[in-house]
Amino acid sequence: MAAKDRRTDDADGGSWLTTFADLMALILTFFVLLLASASLEKQKYAQIAATFKEGFSSSGLQYFGRYAFGGATTVVVPIQPEATGSIPVTSPTPTTAQGAAPGRARVVLRDELNKRLAVVVDEGHAEILAGEDRVTVRFSDDFAFPSGTAGIKSAFGETLLRITPFIASAKGAVLVTGHTDSVPVAGTTFNSNWGLSTARAVAVVEFILANAALPIDQARLIPQGRGESQPIADNSTAEGRAANRRVEISFLADDDRTRQIFTAPIQ
Repeated sequence: MAAKDRRTDDADGGSWLTTFADLMALILTFFVLLLASASLEKQKYAQIAATFKEGFSSSGLQYFGRYAFGGATTVVVPIQPEATGSIPVTSPTPTTAQGAAPGRARVVLRDELNKRLAVVVDEGHAEILAGEDRVTVRFSDDFAFPSGTAGIKSAFGETLLRITPFIASAKGAVLVTGHTDSVPVAGTTFNSNWGLSTARAVAVVEFILANAALPIDQARLIPQGRGESQPIADNSTAEGRAANRRVEISFLADDDRTRQIFTAPIQ
């Protein structure tokens, strides 16, 4: 009788092992899930950290401007330094122009800019002009900005990096001027061509100041928007309107007149 009772007790007592094993399996599964979740979080944060590291390291140059595609609050323009060629980090020293007449100095500057921007000039995206009191780099609208916005295109940003050393070493004022055609703006965040052209000029100035390898005197770097007021072609044709949509960077002669107009503070 005692032996029978002992067998019955053993059988009843063994049933708790099944419940215990199930509980241990559930606990083990729970901790495995926690570990897996922690690993995923770690990978996600590692990816985020890598993104910030890439954005702020020399492997990629980024610009965060106020004027963005579609009117967003920021615009990120990735610039790959290796794509821009050998960009000088010191001020250009055109020795052939030193001591020369002002007209000769402007010709030398025009030629140096033509050499530096040979690719975009040959492709028809830019034109370099020497006038009586300035040398102007004229960029086409479709090369510089998406239609109706002030977000700088990546290729345009790379080109601006090529001429920032000239801007840093310039003695006179440097004008950045936005121009549009006569077609009223529509479906954008800007109320007029004046607003669009001004925003584009400011975006170029902000990009230059944010990415220049050399210090630039901000008093000499002046953005302005001219809207449709200074056409260079007939606005009644598609070709003329395309020519009128442009942004220009003008290196003004370093003389008393330009210094008084563009750099003297209001008294």
